[in-house]
Amino acid sequence: PVGVDNAIPENPGEQLTSREIMARHASVGSCASCHRIMDPIGFGLDNFDAVGRFRSEDSLRRKFDVEGSIYEKMFRSPIEMGELIGTRPELNSCVAKMLYAYGVNAPEKTADLCAVRSVSRSISSSGKDGMTDIISEVFLQTMTKRTAEARD
Repeated sequence: PVGVDNAIPENPGEQLTSREIMARHASVGSCASCHRIMDPIGFGLDNFDAVGRFRSEDSLRRKFDVEGSIYEKMFRSPIEMGELIGTRPELNSCVAKMLYAYGVNAPEKTADLCAVRSVSRSISSSGKDGMTDIISEVFLQTMTKRTAEARD
């Protein structure tokens, strides 16, 4: 939040893992309420750097601990985390909307809401529940809706 001191207490020479840094955040009163919610999810993404490149270890060659939890369920990898997220109807529709906008190369606000709803309904009614299923449905919707570009 605005105005909150987000400095992490440091000891010179310490080389903390990202999990240890986040544990410090969670121990500070003004940070704890948010970090107890965010960190267990964020740990699942530790294998990815700031631009989304996969990495298996940090700059000190330590393997990342990517275990975490979401919706009170544990995951051991980004794939498991995605599968848990994919089981949530509200997140299915959000992801479908964002992927559809990406698939048709249009901003979110101009995405075809009917197609997005169709993807969400298809996922919900079919019993499918993973990110792969959402991506497949969005792909099918966007590929069947493309039009030929005008040529000079």
